Amino acid sequence: DLDSVRDLSALVTDGALAWTAPGDGDWVLISYWQRGSAQQPESGPHASPAAYVVDHFSAAGTGAVTDFWDRTILTSSLRRLLRAAGGAFFEDSVELETDGLTWTSRLPEAFEKHTGRPLLPYLPALVLDKSNQVFAFEAQLTRQIRHDFWETVSGLFNRHHLGALRDWAHALGMRLRSQPYGLQTDAIASAALLDIPEGESLGFKNLDDYRCLAGGRDMAGHTILSCEAGAYNGTAYSTTWDRFLRTMGGAYAAGVNQTVLHGFSYATAPQVAWPGFAAFSPYNGTAGYGESWGPRQPTWKHVPDIADYLGRLHRVLQSGTARADVAIFRQTGYTATGIGASW
Repeated sequence: DLDSVRDLSALVTDGALAWTAPGDGDWVLISYWQRGSAQQPESGPHASPAAYVVDHFSAAGTGAVTDFWDRTILTSSLRRLLRAAGGAFFEDSVELETDGLTWTSRLPEAFEKHTGRPLLPYLPALVLDKSNQVFAFEAQLTRQIRHDFWETVSGLFNRHHLGALRDWAHALGMRLRSQPYGLQTDAIASAALLDIPEGESLGFKNLDDYRCLAGGRDMAGHTILSCEAGAYNGTAYSTTWDRFLRTMGGAYAAGVNQTVLHGFSYATAPQVAWPGFAAFSPYNGTAGYGESWGPRQPTWKHVPDIADYLGRLHRVLQSGTARADVAIFRQTGYTATGIGASW
């Protein structure tokens, strides 16, 4: 019952609460705390000292990344090369992991500014325990709270992460290509911010997952929807071009018009045996998530024909103006939602 919620913060001293519950009914005492996720890149550590995932919802988090690049990686010669190349930085899908609720320190302030209501009284309907919901208010109210929460998080992510990275890339003469999904944020609005939004054939469950991103692209007046393509679980050295083209044919019908093949195996790398280094295969001791493309892949000799076909296809699909007969309003862009034909 929302009307029964009491904020006891003022009664806490040195981490201890002194409070006697009223005698009328049953009361539940809920305590909250915030901490860093301590998440590291998968299969790490890859750096010494260890590198941890930054806060994706604050200017400070993104600033930690861009400041490091500006200070450590982007030499004057590399900056000249980037401007001459005019390409795009790439960011993979948003794979933030936490047992609790996605958070940033200024989220309560942002929530109240966005909704006109304080966040603290509504936290019971938002907190998670190992990704599971614990409490709920009346059903419609709970839905509204969760919608407002994720809409606030979406705004912070789009402004402080994607928008900041895009502006930083532009200052270097580059664009930003990104996969703006993985959370319950508004990936459609995110796609509209990006120079090149991108989906993936591995994680998307049906064509409407592509259409979500294509909608954002089209509303913003941009041209390209890219796809991280040709990744199938456990199929390294066994993916056929026929399977690849059948998969991509559907994606093109849903708005994709740029294809980026997933994974290339290098012939030589430190401590790597035949047939060469591949970032995704072997993966945990088994065949990996994507084909190990390269000259040691049996069907690689067909690449010139495939590349010519894709080049012609991209040229056609990136021409003209995208048109849609039906539009569906939705503010969640969480991938693999499986909207499907019933909509």
